[in-house]
Amino acid sequence: MNHQQIAYLCGYFTRCNDICDEQLSRQGWQREQLDTDKIEGSKRVFYPEFVDFCYGGEVGCTAYTLPLNKQLALEFRGQHYDYQLLELALYLMPQQMVLFSVKISQEADDLNAFTATLFSLRAIDYYTPDVHQSFIDTAINPLKTAYQLLTGSMPDSLSSLVENGNKLRVYQVINTTDATLRPEDDEARSMLLYQLGTLSKVTKDGETDEYSVAEDYLKRIMDENRITVFRNWDALALMDTFTMHAYGLSPGIIDNWQGTYFRMIYLHALFQKCYLFNLNARFRQSLRKSLSPFARLRGLLNVSNSEIGELTEEYEQFERWCCFHKISYNFLPLELNEAIDKGLEIGEEQEQLAGVLEKEKSRRDAANDKMVNTLLFCLSILTLASAIWDLTCLLDQMYPYSDYLGSTILGYRTVTLLVLLLLGGVLYLLFHRKKK
Repeated sequence: MNHQQIAYLCGYFTRCNDICDEQLSRQGWQREQLDTDKIEGSKRVFYPEFVDFCYGGEVGCTAYTLPLNKQLALEFRGQHYDYQLLELALYLMPQQMVLFSVKISQEADDLNAFTATLFSLRAIDYYTPDVHQSFIDTAINPLKTAYQLLTGSMPDSLSSLVENGNKLRVYQVINTTDATLRPEDDEARSMLLYQLGTLSKVTKDGETDEYSVAEDYLKRIMDENRITVFRNWDALALMDTFTMHAYGLSPGIIDNWQGTYFRMIYLHALFQKCYLFNLNARFRQSLRKSLSPFARLRGLLNVSNSEIGELTEEYEQFERWCCFHKISYNFLPLELNEAIDKGLEIGEEQEQLAGVLEKEKSRRDAANDKMVNTLLFCLSILTLASAIWDLTCLLDQMYPYSDYLGSTILGYRTVTLLVLLLLGGVLYLLFHRKKK
């Protein structure tokens, strides 16, 4: 076999229940055993706080695996494809997020076996019993059981395992064992990487049809999303997939692309993307609710405890514990992290959220200022009324109104009216001068 592949199909959902090891262990899940030496070694490559996040720490990822090692087959578009289902994994993230992965491997002489298998398996909305039943029984049903444990309810459909979107995301490492198969022409190499990354049909050199990618689009994708550091591998980071295609890599380096780059960099970036997308949706929903009169009054009287205020505090906590300006001392992890962030469009999610937060902050500040000014005005009116009352009472004690005006009530009314006219005249003069 000239080509080997390791691939992870990833999805996510939001949990409601706290879970203990015993509940998952009864379903066959095993908590990830942390190797102290490995973690300490990782801290010489990655920043310690990032390593702590990836492997639990005070606030971080707790992983569970379910070993399977089952040989399965897929009949797709008249072709037969064999693949090995290695294991399932659950990643309990902060902010009640749960990521999961389905790890598979294949060996083939034709790269179309890889793209066809992943193209079919990732389309979770389109599973059919005649094509996907073995995969559903072996991989999806254990995930549905875990979903029930973590949310308290069975999923309405398989689509519930992917909260947003209709596909599982793919992280794949492909190693062509025969290095002589590497295209010398960069254009052909780019086309091959694009076809692998988009799970398209892998064509022969120069073969095109009406569904082939346009040259301008291919160039733009390669310029923006391709990673080329060494001559023996290329990588392509897209929204739905991350693909690394190598030629003649050693097993140790391939393990590094799985155990380190996928387990740490890709999962952290995917968590950020899914959480920010989810939070943006909740913010928009809360903003629509905030338009009601009751919600406005509640927000004015107690902004910190309003729904939008709670989401803002949640986002600040996410930034504090789950976001890292830099993750590594070395250049290659930084290059990969930057490319994956760009492919997943995490920056756009953050900019959109920052814009919403800034507008909401300005709106709330303006509403608070208006409320404070209204309260100050009311207090000023009360203070003025109290002062006028005290003045009229004082004058009545000094010069009884009944002696001069014949009636105490008439005296109070007369003095109050005169004071108000005097104050009105003073205010008119002050504002009239300011206008000039």
